[in-house]
Amino acid sequence: MAISSFLSFFFLLICCFKICQGQLVPAAYMFGDSLIDVGNNNYIATIIKANIPYNGRDFPGGKPTGRFCNGKNTADFIAEKLGIPTPPPYLSDKNNQFPKGVSFASGGAGIFRTTNGALISFALHMSQQVQFFSVVQQRLVKQLGADVGMKQLSKSLFVVVIGSNDIINYFKSDSKLSKTKAPQQYVDEMVSTLQGQLKQLYGLGARKFVITAIGSVGCMPLLRFQSANNSNECFQQANFWADKYNQQLQTMLKGLKAELKDINYSFIDTYALLLDIVQNPAIHGFTEVKSACCGLGRLNAKVPCTPVALVCPNRNKANFLFNGIDFPGGKPTGRFNNGKNAADFIAETVGLPTPPPYLSDKNDVFLQGVSFASGGAGILNSTNDHPYNGTIYLSKQVGYFYEVQQRLIEKMGESAAKEHLTNSLFAIVIGSNDLFNYFSSKSKIHLTKSPQEYIDLMLSTFSNQLMQIQGLGGRKYLIVGIGPLGCTPSQRLRNSSENCYDEANNLATIYNKALQSMLIKLKSNLKEHFNYSYFNIYDFLIDLIQNPTKFGFLEVKSACCGIGRLYAEGPCIPISTYCPNRSDHIFWDEVHPTEATAKILVNTLFNNTKQYVTSMNLVNLLAL
Repeated sequence: MAISSFLSFFFLLICCFKICQGQLVPAAYMFGDSLIDVGNNNYIATIIKANIPYNGRDFPGGKPTGRFCNGKNTADFIAEKLGIPTPPPYLSDKNNQFPKGVSFASGGAGIFRTTNGALISFALHMSQQVQFFSVVQQRLVKQLGADVGMKQLSKSLFVVVIGSNDIINYFKSDSKLSKTKAPQQYVDEMVSTLQGQLKQLYGLGARKFVITAIGSVGCMPLLRFQSANNSNECFQQANFWADKYNQQLQTMLKGLKAELKDINYSFIDTYALLLDIVQNPAIHGFTEVKSACCGLGRLNAKVPCTPVALVCPNRNKANFLFNGIDFPGGKPTGRFNNGKNAADFIAETVGLPTPPPYLSDKNDVFLQGVSFASGGAGILNSTNDHPYNGTIYLSKQVGYFYEVQQRLIEKMGESAAKEHLTNSLFAIVIGSNDLFNYFSSKSKIHLTKSPQEYIDLMLSTFSNQLMQIQGLGGRKYLIVGIGPLGCTPSQRLRNSSENCYDEANNLATIYNKALQSMLIKLKSNLKEHFNYSYFNIYDFLIDLIQNPTKFGFLEVKSACCGIGRLYAEGPCIPISTYCPNRSDHIFWDEVHPTEATAKILVNTLFNNTKQYVTSMNLVNLLAL
């Protein structure tokens, strides 16, 4: 079956293609299995398909495409590095000339014809893919002429990612192959068969190959699921023979090079790469190495990814590159930007260390403050709420503060703790994710609530949360409105013109006006027991976007770090492209500001009197 769980690993593979950036490649031809299938299986009668949710949930448009993963796959990223469009699936238009290349890859495919060759679980085996290429080659030669056609093919790239399904089929618990062939005999036949297929491609004009090893398939969730005593550990026998195949594959390729002098290839040891990730996940920005993201049962590996499966939506982390690239030490810290954020600059300005994250040591008293903030959090409990998410919504953050308040009273005494909290600053930056969720293309909230009803619910909930904090001793508040969300790179993608998305901005404006009215009412009711600075971040960011050079910026539309158009079609992850001139950019990724933006925001908070900050600036608030 398809090996969708290898997706994250194959992202890292693309780093090997950085040398190709900027080079002219006339075309790319893709051969292989689900790791690079871009939709061929959509056009054949098989149960091995990825044209259903939750496949494609992070692909531009959020819909299944036939790729066996949550978004783009290896074929897409290779094409981006080569500067060509992703080669389309051959079966989508078999009469096309495919001038920039084509993909023959098929989920479930193997080197052998018998690998997933059953009637209902059919895949395009490697020999069939080579046969399809011969049709394309003949059409190309007919169109361009023999000399020009063969010259173009000699300069094109042939990517071959195949073999995993053959090994998986041998070691699956229901396989009978082991009763008819010894592992060594099976691996020998895999290598010799692939050699013949590569020679066929060579005879048709292929000269430049990228050939990948088989990964450590024994560590994929499907084979971990078969582990003895439900240990969930890697299936070592499968890994052993995958490694054995890889060794013989390298020997075969060297022999092929010696025989066919003008053939050239890059062999990528995906086995070693994947093992490194499995053994050292944090270095590469991962936290989960055993379980699949999408599926059902133990390790989410008993049932494949279907619309009824459980799916992990937890992308609310920043503990991987290139986040933190400009932070002291240059490593990810969990901050969603390239360096310091607003929390750091506020703390520096008031002469305190940056408040540490509460979950780093839940038993601490945190005498100099603590941060409960959580990426993806909202005012409403339902915002980004999912069993796998881990986002800490605001009510839960208030609950955590109650625990800290109780420890302060226990340590300092009630009177001293009360005075301590009265003189402390409570900074609250919340609401953006609630609005993002409302106008998200995947959201159904608008079917049950009008924009005004939703905003009313947000503000009534927020008012209650502020009252809870006030009841626990909070007296001085910094409250930040919602920025022009429609001008973030992710929302500009909604318009072909890349202009700001007005619907999101209008909703943010309505919310901010209602928020200011709610704060005035709270102040009227609570008198001296509630003091605040309100930061009109909406107008401030609009000023930055419309007059960037006044603030030292050059780029207002595109993110600094990400993937695709405006670097906003994919998040900032270790294989993303990132800008060297980070201080020129307002946005770090598809929604978050850069360190440079955060610093200007905080300076404005302390120094601006009336243009963007009411009812008093932070200097005056802290002096009370």
